[in-house]
Amino acid sequence: MHRRYLGAGPDMHAVFHMERPSPRARYLIGHLLGGMMGRELVEETDRQRFDAHQGPRLYYGEGGPADAFVLTPSPTLDTGLPPLDPQVDPLGAAFHLLTLAHETGLPEDEHGRPDHEQLQGWTLAAMERPVVDEWALALDDAWSRQDHRLPPRRRSYTQVVTLDLDNGFKYLGRPWWRTLGSAARDVLQGRLRELGERGAVLMGRAKDPYVIDELFEQVTSRYADRTVVNLLVAERGRHDHAVPLAFPPMAERARALSHRHAIGLHPSYASSEVSGATAREKSRLEAVIGSSVKVSRQHFLRFKVPGTFVELEGLGIREEHSLGFSRRTGFRCGTCTPFPWYDRKNERRTELECWPFQVMDSALAYGMRLGPVAAIEEALRLAGAVRQVGGTFVSVWHERFISGHGHEAGWEVVLPRVAEGAAP
Repeated sequence: MHRRYLGAGPDMHAVFHMERPSPRARYLIGHLLGGMMGRELVEETDRQRFDAHQGPRLYYGEGGPADAFVLTPSPTLDTGLPPLDPQVDPLGAAFHLLTLAHETGLPEDEHGRPDHEQLQGWTLAAMERPVVDEWALALDDAWSRQDHRLPPRRRSYTQVVTLDLDNGFKYLGRPWWRTLGSAARDVLQGRLRELGERGAVLMGRAKDPYVIDELFEQVTSRYADRTVVNLLVAERGRHDHAVPLAFPPMAERARALSHRHAIGLHPSYASSEVSGATAREKSRLEAVIGSSVKVSRQHFLRFKVPGTFVELEGLGIREEHSLGFSRRTGFRCGTCTPFPWYDRKNERRTELECWPFQVMDSALAYGMRLGPVAAIEEALRLAGAVRQVGGTFVSVWHERFISGHGHEAGWEVVLPRVAEGAAP
């Protein structure tokens, strides 16, 4: 068998050959110039067949045919060393970012996440722009200029809006002792308006403020290409506060959401450290909605590399949405295009596809300390950067910000304005 089929797109036929075959180079060429460009890219392992091919050809090596597009091998790709200059070694730099190698050894914050403020040099600058997309487009342009037979790329800007239900309800579905304790605190702290609202919701005279499904549907159905709703279904813990699916209205809500949006799992705070936790939570969610769950985003964006991703792949998760910043906006992997995760430990391209996000409401509000107007401007700035390279703009929202309730008053306008401004 001489050919390996990589990338995507029907009726496209370009081939590549590697002088010294490498799983890392195969992965990068297939993604950067195949999948990212929306075209089929075929690896031809036999040199004679490669030389005889009549269509566009890419040669990865030192000495290739004069009429082939030649990529000089990366000096760092197979060493694991960070590239000194990404402009000289874009393949090595892209691999470094896509596999999160640049986060190895970084100090951790109080939640065990890499402290990205400690990044230095070109890796820090790479967080500001979709540099991997820029490098890939530059390579593709160079190949296209050399060989006009290269099929045109099929790549266009899209918007994906995602929602993490960290609570489900603000007042409903809580144990009676918690409800009583919260009411007592309202009285002691003089929060009479909240006390009255709590009572009205519990007596059925008012809607729970965190039920924002209708607004989310109205906005996203007009402006988004795709929506994902991630549900936190863990047992209650210090950082896990969601109303349980055992509460009938929450189960009904989950089922209703599954009819209109892709449903993802929001694995609990400790799931990356507690064996079997993610599997139990996934089974719990699937039992309620009656279908398999293929999407996931880690609660608090806590995960271990490669352990968490290997576990998710083994559980049948095919989309991972945790690659973004918790305290700022930007491009954590230097890209705004979904990409297959590469397991450096086992040197293999996995079945798990990573969907990086660029904007999260809590990062805008708490990490960057922006108000609603400035947050809209910042989010649309990121959307513009993604649009410029024809990428996928992914935003993350939570019910408390969409509701504009309590401390988040005023934020109810942010999602509608951002979704409209970022529409394709």
